[in-house]
Amino acid sequence: MSPEEIIAQSLQDSRVEGITVLGGEPFEQPEPLAKLLTLAWKNKLSTVVFTGYTHEQLLANGLPAVTTALCHTDVLIDGPYRKEERDFSRPLVGSANQRFLFLTDRYVMDDFPPNRVEVRIGKDGSIALNGMGPMEKIIRKIKEF
Repeated sequence: MSPEEIIAQSLQDSRVEGITVLGGEPFEQPEPLAKLLTLAWKNKLSTVVFTGYTHEQLLANGLPAVTTALCHTDVLIDGPYRKEERDFSRPLVGSANQRFLFLTDRYVMDDFPPNRVEVRIGKDGSIALNGMGPMEKIIRKIKEF
């Protein structure tokens, strides 16, 4: 499906307010990323982009497509996940070094709900987890159950 088709389909669903772009590494393909984000903006969709690079690294890159992508990003969540800095106290990110950079005034931190984990226990006793949080605590609670 082309980016244009994805956007058109999104606009048909009134619950869609925007797009989120994440790994691999979106900025490893800056031209298609810039095209997608520009198209989203033209259609008044919000944009959140995760990257393992820092904002400063992206700005120093100097490629026009990187600049275009950043100009069409509402929220940039930057920095690599670092296991030694693991932290689930903030939504969406897993390590303390990762930053929320609000490049427009479309969102503020309170717009992002806290991390949560959904636990589903099947009739056969199987357990399915979905979400993000301190897994060792979650697993301990499940075992207590």
